[in-house]
Amino acid sequence: NIASRLEQMAPVGGILVSETVHRNVANQMGIYTSLVAEKELKGVKEPMKVYQLAVDDIESRIREYVSSTQSVYKEQASFSKRKLIFSVVAISLLLFLGYVYFQSQAKDSDQGSVSLEFVDKSIAVLPFDNESADKENQYFVNGMMEDIRNNLSKIADLKVISKTSTEKYRGTTKRTGEISEELEVAFLLEGTVQKQGNQVKIHAQLIHGESDNHVWADTYVRDISDVFKVQSEIAQVIAGELFSTITPAEKELIQAEETSNLTAYDFFLRGRNEHMKRWQKLAGIEAVDLAMKYYKQAVALDPGYARAYAGMALAYFEKEMLGSNYFEEDYLDSVLILADRALALDPRIDEGYFVRGQYYNAKADFERALKELDLAIAVNPNFSWAYWLKSYITGADNPVEGIKNLTKAARIEKGPLLDDIYRTLGNYYLEAGFPNIALEYYRKKLVITGDTLDYQYSLSGIEHRNGNLAPRLAILERRYQADTVDFQVLLDLIHEEMFASNYSSMFRYALSMVRLMEERDDFGRRINVLHRVGFAYWMNGKEDQARRLFQKELQYSEKIERGYFRYKGAPYNAACMYAMLGENEQAFRNLQMVLDKEFFPAWWVFYFRNDPMLDNLRADPRFQKILKEVEQKHQHGHDQVQAWLDQPVDSS
Repeated sequence: NIASRLEQMAPVGGILVSETVHRNVANQMGIYTSLVAEKELKGVKEPMKVYQLAVDDIESRIREYVSSTQSVYKEQASFSKRKLIFSVVAISLLLFLGYVYFQSQAKDSDQGSVSLEFVDKSIAVLPFDNESADKENQYFVNGMMEDIRNNLSKIADLKVISKTSTEKYRGTTKRTGEISEELEVAFLLEGTVQKQGNQVKIHAQLIHGESDNHVWADTYVRDISDVFKVQSEIAQVIAGELFSTITPAEKELIQAEETSNLTAYDFFLRGRNEHMKRWQKLAGIEAVDLAMKYYKQAVALDPGYARAYAGMALAYFEKEMLGSNYFEEDYLDSVLILADRALALDPRIDEGYFVRGQYYNAKADFERALKELDLAIAVNPNFSWAYWLKSYITGADNPVEGIKNLTKAARIEKGPLLDDIYRTLGNYYLEAGFPNIALEYYRKKLVITGDTLDYQYSLSGIEHRNGNLAPRLAILERRYQADTVDFQVLLDLIHEEMFASNYSSMFRYALSMVRLMEERDDFGRRINVLHRVGFAYWMNGKEDQARRLFQKELQYSEKIERGYFRYKGAPYNAACMYAMLGENEQAFRNLQMVLDKEFFPAWWVFYFRNDPMLDNLRADPRFQKILKEVEQKHQHGHDQVQAWLDQPVDSS
């Protein structure tokens, strides 16, 4: 019958119902419907309206978690019992909905096939033009565009392209059809902003990309004090034009006025404009410094400005992670304080949860990091960075979850980060044992970057997993000649020369790396590579220097709390060094810690099989047992991905 067909055609996680059900639940608290389409169906006399259902649960998820989390700010846990009861009511109503749904639609006709053409609720907000007499107002224009996009992104029923994805279309001569195809969206929002004194004029128009038809357009002339209201109004009108459901919790998020101090808001927009330059890879770390300056001015004017505190936390985390000393802990404490402050003031700040996710990932508290990222996504379902970081965390032990989360990021991130996403997706598939799929993503990256040498390097990784080292070495040597201070290329050369038993070449590159670290005062951040540098010294008759390097890395390997060690790199490296030092029992204790991993990618299987630093252990039956377990866990991950690929296509 029609009920079962609609169930099959519903989007993943969604429910489609007839007008009968729509009428039955229209007045039920916590249940909302939006018209999807009206179609003439075979076997039904009159055109049939089809609705999508939604249950408001965003707020309850946020509050449930925040109320269970201790914080230095008591405001985070002070939510009313009425709001907590709401989540229980919503669940009960969902169960009731199931009953009404099947009872009501069972009465519909069961004749004929159903083919519905749904509105594609995907949109990109293109850079707005500055029509102000003062061209210095561009930061304000960018802020208006971004805040409208940000409001749209909080609507779960919409696919909204990320904040970094559309800057490349500023001043473009491309047709809307080309742009929408490149961004993989159905609709584009264009606009202009004119700021004069205390007045703001915003003109916005919604365009159907493929047809170039103007779906909606309007002009808003308001006092600057109404800027948040007009941003909210435009977002809600656009959502309505796309037949999108906006739940009350989402509406509350969209209508929230982040500050009553417009000068503070102006400083925030200036800071965000600078920060965006860094995110779009248009500027260096100096842009983050300037952003921090403006954020601080914003909170000086409004100490309750939650979004500005979140901006400070993001800037501080980014700036310090790019610093020279990897072991300084103080900045992490500052990041957490700023993020906690932001969320204490307003528990609806998506960036606050995201940067706390970054913090807990850096502290190797991965369970807590994932909870924070889920909350960021609950507030902003179109938060590509949150999906990317979730991929990084989950993919370490579950390749399917890593791929799924990164695929979600790729759907909404079409900017300067997309080539990195494609590369990482290719690596995920390669390390799970699917080189053909990996090749597809490496080709997608090539289309974006045009970097044929990088493409060849990716291809050499496929050869490398099969034990053919020559292609990778040749490409690495070409890359090194092009840039002799590329740290990653140097590190890769050290590893590849080691596996090829070219220890004199390995030593030459190791010396270059040491010089580079000395010039950059970079030993702190690069401490985890000293075991390979030390091995190069060892194999070239310099055991005393090698021992000193081993001891320096071992000093930190058991103490450091960084997300890098989600991959159990520290105990593996320690096992290598202990094996070289003849302390085999210590080496095996560390290898046992490595076995806590649930999945081993193909590169790690290669290392267990071929790493010369472990040669002193290979004759021991314990090592053979460990190697077998590593291979079995790799095979299990491969089988998981294969089973997932064999499932019917799932947009989730």
